[in-house]
Amino acid sequence: MSNLVLSRLNQAVASGNLVADSAQSQLAQCLDALYTRLVAPVAPLSMWQKLRGVKPETVKGLYIQGEVGRGKTLLCDWFIEAYRDELAIERQHFHRFMESIHNELRLLGNVADPLPKISQKWASSVKLLVLDEMQVNDITDAMLMAGLFECLFDAGVVLLTTSNLLPNQLYRNGLQRERFLPCIALFESQCEVHQLGDGDDYRRRALVQAGVSIVGDNAAIAEFAAQSFEGLSNVKPTPSSIELFNRTLACQGVSNQAIYFRFEQICKGQRAAKDYVELAMIYPTLILAPVSPMTDSELDPLRRFINLVDSLYDHGSKLVIGSTVPIDQLYQGERMAFEFQRCLSRLVEMQSEDYLHRSHRS
Repeated sequence: MSNLVLSRLNQAVASGNLVADSAQSQLAQCLDALYTRLVAPVAPLSMWQKLRGVKPETVKGLYIQGEVGRGKTLLCDWFIEAYRDELAIERQHFHRFMESIHNELRLLGNVADPLPKISQKWASSVKLLVLDEMQVNDITDAMLMAGLFECLFDAGVVLLTTSNLLPNQLYRNGLQRERFLPCIALFESQCEVHQLGDGDDYRRRALVQAGVSIVGDNAAIAEFAAQSFEGLSNVKPTPSSIELFNRTLACQGVSNQAIYFRFEQICKGQRAAKDYVELAMIYPTLILAPVSPMTDSELDPLRRFINLVDSLYDHGSKLVIGSTVPIDQLYQGERMAFEFQRCLSRLVEMQSEDYLHRSHRS
């Protein structure tokens, strides 16, 4: 049996980059075991089995439940890096995945029974579907998921997903939840459910140790932002871009843990409120640097900054900010003094221990 994920974890512990954590070791072994299941030969059905309608054996996926910051995403990153050359892997944030399914349904229009068609399309190029941060809040998603995942599993797609919740806790207290229960049963039958035990919140600890804000010159701010990104993502930031509502958005670095923007990349130019909501839903931490004082001649960037802070706050996303002045001096005007004071109150709260303990809500 392969042990590439466990070996990498042990190396990270030995080098002092991570603290020994038995729960993470168990998860690494589960991920290596998933690879073994995926590459194991599957015995073909006999003619008699086919005539009797016996379905071929399916490979069990992996549903990982754990609290925020426990290392779920990091270990999944390592799994994909270790095995991507041998497996047909597609990785998406759960929210983005469901959005893409709704788009495909709209494109198919009035086609009868569209879910098998969509699932076959996915199965033609994907063996392992990796979904980050499964969290079901939307009734339209909830009503669709049982049929969708049944078709995906029937088509041979295997699921690897992470969540803060166990399957039977998904869509808890949601409208018409009884129609969602078959989806829970599917996850429990088609995946091994692995609970990552309690322990340190490594993401919060990284933020607390490094701090979530700095005041300095541009060079100090750039160094702080890069170190913050690397501490959260375990990789150095490199200029990149993401797709947001069919538009390309440049950034200084992006990972599953964090996204790093310069102020002008995200608060200047044409940005809509829904852009900030989308970013807050997908990324647990946003790094913004450098930020300089704004005046009454720059009200549009200020409005966008306030919208960004509100969206991050509403979803429990963490904000790491590097500015050339203290945050209470970021607005040096009069026309939006009231709006900025409300924003400032949130900025101060977002630097508190209590806020850093808040769960990210996708």
